[in-house]
Amino acid sequence: MHLDSNLFRNLVVALFLVALFAGRVVKGKARATLAGLAFPMKPVFSGMRFIALPLYYAYFFYWYWHTHHMISWPMTILFVLVMALLASQSPGTILLTPDAIEQHYWFRKKKAIFYSKIMSIQKTNAGRSITVVGDEGVRISHSPNHSDQAGFEQAIEQRTGKKVLS
Repeated sequence: MHLDSNLFRNLVVALFLVALFAGRVVKGKARATLAGLAFPMKPVFSGMRFIALPLYYAYFFYWYWHTHHMISWPMTILFVLVMALLASQSPGTILLTPDAIEQHYWFRKKKAIFYSKIMSIQKTNAGRSITVVGDEGVRISHSPNHSDQAGFEQAIEQRTGKKVLS
C-alpha cells in the first residue's frame, strides 16, 4: 500500500492536533515514589515528543532520500542533531522530596530548591503553569504538559506554607 505524501502529512497534522487537544483535557496523575511525590509529563505529550515528532522528521528525511536517491552525511548529521535537540529540550519530571523540590531531566543537570529557600510560587501563562522561584534565581516550572496541576499546587502550598500567587 502506497500512502500519498499529502495524505500522510495531513494525517500526521491531524493526529498532532488531536493529541494536543487530548493532552489539554486529560489531567494526568501524580505518582508516589520512594523519593517523594513525582509529577511526570502526561503520556500524550511524551508520546508526541518521542514518537510522533521523530516520525514527522523522519518523513522529511525520507522525502529527501526519495528525491535524491541517496542520503548525504550532512543530512544524516542534521537529522541526528534535530533528534538530540528534541530529547534535550524535554521538560523534566518534578519531584517533591521531603526537603526540596527537584526537576530531573534526561540530558541536563537537575534543578533543586530547598523549601526554606523558596521565594515565591506564581501562576504564569494565564494560570496554566506554576513557577517556583528560589532565592538563588533557580526556577522550576510545572507546565500544562506535566500531570496534575491542582495536586501540585496543593502539595507545594502544604510543604512550603506559602500560597500560590495568581
